[in-house]
Amino acid sequence: MDREQSRRSEVEKSMDRKQSRRSEVEKSIDRKQSRRSEVEKSIDRKQSRRSEVEYGYRAKQTIRSIKEY
Repeated sequence: MDREQSRRSEVEKSMDRKQSRRSEVEKSIDRKQSRRSEVEKSIDRKQSRRSEVEYGYRAKQTIRSIKEY
């Protein structure tokens, strides 16, 4: 009886350990996910900045072509 009880508690401890390890892995995955979304935000910012610069360049080009005309 005692032996079986102790075996059961050992199994439960190992299950708890696995559970905590799994939650650690999930936390690190969440961290990576949030880091990735931060990177994507900065990429989006750079993209929008680039398109604004290109738009400004096009506007200057059209003004220049109008002046030449």
